[in-house]
Amino acid sequence: IIPIHVGALAAVLTIMTIMGVSNHMGWEMFPRWMVRGPLGSWLITATHHQRHHDLYACNYGLYFRVWDRLCGTDRGLGDFTAKARA
Repeated sequence: IIPIHVGALAAVLTIMTIMGVSNHMGWEMFPRWMVRGPLGSWLITATHHQRHHDLYACNYGLYFRVWDRLCGTDRGLGDFTAKARA
């Protein structure tokens, strides 16, 4: 038995699915000002997750960058434009 309302569970699973898919699409869906601004410094975005796929030993967070910072694994943002040029 899960002590959570079915509607809340559906909302959480929907957000998890959207974020998981959007972080692996190969492009950033959020505007640059958000990704590079104060909000982006706390949230996991596709640009942040791209660095994980480039280096593998960093940027493990799923939603918030706080755990990567606390554990010393936050390596900043990736760069989709470098891959597009290659």
